[in-house]
Order: sequence, then structure tokens, then C-alpha cells
Amino acid sequence: MAVFATVLRESSGSCWKAVSEDSSFLIPNRIFVLQKLKEDMSLDQNDFEHLRELCRFDECSQKALELLGMREHCRFELARKLYIRGFEAEFVKKALDQLEVEGALDEVRFCTEFIRSRLKKKPEGRLLMEQRLHAKGAERAAACKALDQIYCEEYSMELAQKAYKQIVQKTSDELKIRADFAKAGFSSYQFHSVKENQ
Repeated sequence: MAVFATVLRESSGSCWKAVSEDSSFLIPNRIFVLQKLKEDMSLDQNDFEHLRELCRFDECSQKALELLGMREHCRFELARKLYIRGFEAEFVKKALDQLEVEGALDEVRFCTEFIRSRLKKKPEGRLLMEQRLHAKGAERAAACKALDQIYCEEYSMELAQKAYKQIVQKTSDELKIRADFAKAGFSSYQFHSVKENQ
């Protein structure tokens, strides 16, 4: 085998690296163990490139998990953040596919958490929430499922009543009330229903 690179202990002693004449990269301990590498092990060019890909994929997966540990993300949003950090499309796709299979990345869960978080701040109708989820890049089917779970008829009317009360506290102008109510994502049917019950 033509020696192209060597596996060496990193100077701090906390991890490993693969070193060739032109380049080097760090090897996480879990990859070192899983690949059954050894100190001073020789690598040919194919082994070196394969190991580099494994390490890059692992780094991408770990960064995605770190971001998900901070809060839920939709796939689009998480992919965008990984691209910004310089990860290649092939690793991002593979990492996100794996995280979806494992359940760490869940589009419906993201949509549900996003909706609940927004509704804690102020009442918003389904129409506006759907637009917000679309703007975040959430998948349509997942967004619809989450919206259906939360926006049952009774709860939607409760939100509409809250929104109406907040709006009429600020203005008595009928046209402004209607406009603000619609802007908050509620329908004209909900407007008439709420108004009749005041």
C-alpha cells in the first residue's frame, strides 16, 4: 500500500488527526474507535478521503444535533444554518435524513412548538399562523397537521374573542377593527360570530 497519510495523536492529546503531505483534519474519538484506527496507522489516498468524508458527516450531524438541542427547527431552517456554517449539501441532506429517521428532527413537532410559542405572546388566527410557518420554510403537510391539531373550532373562536377584545380596547373605528382582526389572521365569519356574541 502506498502511504498517503498517517493517523497521529493531536498535540493536545484529546483527539486524533489524519495528516497527509498537503492537508490534515481532526478525527473525533468516536470515529477513531468505530473505524478501529490506531496511532501511526498508514492510510492510502482512498482511505484518507473516505475518512475525511466520515469526519465531515459526523461534524455536520453533531452541529445539527447541537442546534436542535437549543430549540426545535424545521428541516429547511436547519439545512440553511448548516449551509451557512460551510457544510456541503450531500452531508447536510444525509445528516438531516438520519436525524428524521431517529426522531431528533420532526417537522410536525417543530410546527406545533412554533404555533404554541406564538400563541403565548398574543392570539393569532390560523391564516396568519399558516403564513408564518410558510415563511419559516416548514413543509406544507406538517404545517397543516399541526394547525389541525391546535386550531379546533372551539379554540379558534376563543382566540378570535381574545383578539377582538384586545383590538376594541385600542380603537372604536369599525373599519380599523375589521382590518386589524383580519391582519391577525381571523376570517370575516369569525369577526361576525365574535361581534354578535359581545
